[in-house]
Amino acid sequence: MQGVISPREAQQLALGGDQDPGEKRDWAAEVVKKRSEVPARELESGETCCVCCDEMGKDEDLSHCRFGCGRLTHTDCLMRAFKHNQSSAKNMQCPLCRTNWGANGIELLKEN
Repeated sequence: MQGVISPREAQQLALGGDQDPGEKRDWAAEVVKKRSEVPARELESGETCCVCCDEMGKDEDLSHCRFGCGRLTHTDCLMRAFKHNQSSAKNMQCPLCRTNWGANGIELLKEN
């Protein structure tokens, strides 16, 4: 019969043709690798940390959402949020914009 493909062939085509249908592909990890980083926003006078609600100062250890909103947060607070999400089997994501930092979010935060 002409023009008929097997379910296996259809699955290979859907996966891009170069992957074994039995192989699992981590699409989220691939997206995380390909995205570009966002620069940190300027710290505004009186701006508070979205985790602890304390006012932030330029002399403090601050990190920003590198893949979404660019907003600043205390590094320790963001680390606590990531570790909590990790222990709850959730994505490590920005507490403000919910952008997923991927499975290596803690390592990325340590680089800041």
